[in-house]
Amino acid sequence: MSAERKQKIKEMKAICIPEEKRRSEAAVVLLFMEIGFLFTRLFVKTRVTPNQITWMWGILLIFSACLFLFHDPWLNVLGAALWIIGYALDDTDGQVARYKKQYSNRGPFLDLINHCITYPALFFCIGMGQYFATGDIHNVAVGFVAGLSMLLAAMLVTLHNSVSVDSVSTVGGLQVEEKAFANKKRYKLMRTLNPMTFFNVFLILLAVTLLDIFLPEIFPALFPFEFLWMINFIQMFLVFYAVGFMVGFLVRAGILYKGLGPVSR
Repeated sequence: MSAERKQKIKEMKAICIPEEKRRSEAAVVLLFMEIGFLFTRLFVKTRVTPNQITWMWGILLIFSACLFLFHDPWLNVLGAALWIIGYALDDTDGQVARYKKQYSNRGPFLDLINHCITYPALFFCIGMGQYFATGDIHNVAVGFVAGLSMLLAAMLVTLHNSVSVDSVSTVGGLQVEEKAFANKKRYKLMRTLNPMTFFNVFLILLAVTLLDIFLPEIFPALFPFEFLWMINFIQMFLVFYAVGFMVGFLVRAGILYKGLGPVSR
């Protein structure tokens, strides 16, 4: 690659992923930004609009969630991999919007609709796939709880932001959460390592689908008992996040509620 081309890519990245945004994000978030930028480089050469990209990744995530219905190990891996790509495209639409200066209120609105549909769909489809495989109705219930809890945890920030605007300032939900941690570096590290962070959820999902393929013999040898009704890693994933997101929702709700003070006039 020529020096001139490298410089053009560097300048494009500076527009698509501003330095202040890069400094404030955790490492795992930057990973998805970098994956998204690979797609951005392709889309900026086309007439595809940011909103069309948002439609694209929303449809892709719904399709990817449906792959878990078949309880096929390799389809599960494909579904998890496509979720990572789709979630990276969630960042691509914003990058393309910044580069092409194509801003619209419809974009954020459509983005929220996508999240409201795709988050519950993923866990519900995983639960249904496990139900079809085992016949145990518990899987459907746990999948429903996990999807609903993830959605509620995600929407808390949006809900907070909708009521936190006053005549003096606007303090976003993520800023309130950051202030709850005295040490900013510790907060950034927490976002990187926290398995409840949505970016990490999809990386862990890919890991457990691969484990279900490559460790079917090793796992029973290490754990020769059946824990409740769980027979594979993806069921453990389902239960972990059903509980984790319920707890996460309550913790986040408490932090954001405490961060809402009296309205300044």
